[in-house]
Amino acid sequence: MTTAAATTMGPSALRVREALARTGAADVTGLAGAARGALLRDLLLAGEGRARAVLAVAPDEDGADALARDAAFFLGEEAVVRIPADAVLPYDDLSPDRAVELERLGALARLHLSPGEVKVVAVSARGLARRVVPRRIFEEGSDLVGPGVTVDREALARKLALLGLARVPLVEDPGTFAVRGGIVDLWSPADPAPVRLEFFGDEIESCRTFDPQTQRSLAGAGEVLLCPAREALLTPEGKEAAKAAIREAAERVNRPTSRVREVLDAVEEGTPFFGMEALLPGFHPGGLGTLLDYLPPGAIAWIDGAAEVEEALAGLEAELRREHEAALRREDLTLPPEAHFLGAAEALARLAERPVVRRHGAWLGKDAPVRFSLEETGGLRAEIEAAHGDEGPLTPLLRRLEEWRRRGIAAVVSCGSPSTADRLRRLLEDRRQQVRAHVGPPGTADAIFDPAVHAHVFRGEISGGFLCGEAKLAVVSDEEIFGPRVRRKVRRAREENAFAAAFRELEEGDLVVHVEHGIARYLGLTKMQIRGVEGDFLVLAYEGADRLYLPVAKLRQVQKFTGGSPESVRLDRLGGTSFALRKARVKEQLLKMAAELLDVYAARAAHPGFAYPEPEETYREFEAEFPWEETPDQAKAIEDVVRDMTKRGRVRGRAE
Repeated sequence: MTTAAATTMGPSALRVREALARTGAADVTGLAGAARGALLRDLLLAGEGRARAVLAVAPDEDGADALARDAAFFLGEEAVVRIPADAVLPYDDLSPDRAVELERLGALARLHLSPGEVKVVAVSARGLARRVVPRRIFEEGSDLVGPGVTVDREALARKLALLGLARVPLVEDPGTFAVRGGIVDLWSPADPAPVRLEFFGDEIESCRTFDPQTQRSLAGAGEVLLCPAREALLTPEGKEAAKAAIREAAERVNRPTSRVREVLDAVEEGTPFFGMEALLPGFHPGGLGTLLDYLPPGAIAWIDGAAEVEEALAGLEAELRREHEAALRREDLTLPPEAHFLGAAEALARLAERPVVRRHGAWLGKDAPVRFSLEETGGLRAEIEAAHGDEGPLTPLLRRLEEWRRRGIAAVVSCGSPSTADRLRRLLEDRRQQVRAHVGPPGTADAIFDPAVHAHVFRGEISGGFLCGEAKLAVVSDEEIFGPRVRRKVRRAREENAFAAAFRELEEGDLVVHVEHGIARYLGLTKMQIRGVEGDFLVLAYEGADRLYLPVAKLRQVQKFTGGSPESVRLDRLGGTSFALRKARVKEQLLKMAAELLDVYAARAAHPGFAYPEPEETYREFEAEFPWEETPDQAKAIEDVVRDMTKRGRVRGRAE
């Protein structure tokens, strides 16, 4: 039996569980911020009214992101799965984000294969209503391969292509694969990094992850999960179903067969085409499934803002109907809204089939809900900004920490990065406050509280803090102390490198420099088929009629020319010697510059340096309130400069 002491939110959490066990529904008020994640943890504890998993539904994508962060703080990131929804509708004249599709497929694969590891599934109202690929495609298409497995390389390549992975010369993005002799590189949507399979004959000899930027092998991987990488799979069965759906859609808008032939040919050839998202249900015989089909037995529903979720579902249904009618007037090949989405009433009815917790901002019902009496901590930042005097701006925080410790309340501070946690620890310890850093999610207040410790620091992000008196727990976010930070949107796709960023800035007619062939004019992109593999190529024009077709995978070999006015620059000739001679001259000049720098550093080493004192409290406060999160390179540069300035010895310089 679960006791109040075992819960994070105290007796009120037990009342929610009792209501679920008794009636299958519970209405709650007074919850906000990270308190939602704490209650989700309590619902998953063993005992009467226990939930095996929770489907948490927020009104919109931002709300679902915040809810997922709150749940992950108390349960751990591995226990939470976020199912994103497309920002566009099937009837919009825009293709949905490929990265979102891959993230969704990876999350569904995890739900299908490891349902016991997932405790919370966070989704928006749109994501709940959106139909997803049927579960059978994971049952039929998923596979595990690793060292010791025997498989023909070409058969494996065909399987990967049928699963929707694109064959490319170089694997740099999720959902792609490459075959190079006895090596198969692939990046499954279910994995955070690409994997390199090395064959000895038809047997996989090794399986290692690798860096998509440098292509260097990294740590060993026991096995890799092969799973679908496209929602519209162009399998033989999928092609036939899609062609039938296309013909049916063409009849609804009276489109002539001649105008449908191009789409049918693309399906037959297995080539993705623009607008196929509007026909997605047609690629799956029997139609699409729902997210609810993937939930494990014993899962309950959490509706985060019941009125807002219902309003979002109703608004989505009306928008779908309106956009579908517009698509029919344009004579687009489309399928009706009910093929793509659950209706508002149906989505709510499906949720009501399982135990449900409804969180309300304001209660207007008849029966009394479970009320949580929480105090918000959001006003802490305003107090810190208004603080003046000799004691410093952190006085309001110190006052609260001391009061909470005196009352036996465990004070938890969430820090979104190691650098923020380290700054907070140093600031508090400079003021004689005891700080304890923890690994993993926080437990109950009884397990955390120590009368000798003022603040307990945990890694993670939350949407807002709270104070729960009955549970003896206070939670504060680092943003409530140091102010809001600019949060980078992180998806599982690799970070864009400098070469890709520079490529986006290229326009037709710009000058570029190739590492081997010199200065050329960029004429745009073209599609070419080499040895049966279609790919994108940069067209580079050199002096005369020379042309170089460079695969996009080799983008690192070129960069935008920034050396002067394009009108006054002469193009190089393919196979000529002018660029090689210029490179030789530049190399000679660089060697001379390097020799001069060595002389400068030798002179510095011969003179004693001046050691500055260690950074004081004022510097730490300035550092902590910097509104952006440093990149790892920036943090290392700052640390190196401070270390150089405080270390007595030779004269140092970092202008380089």
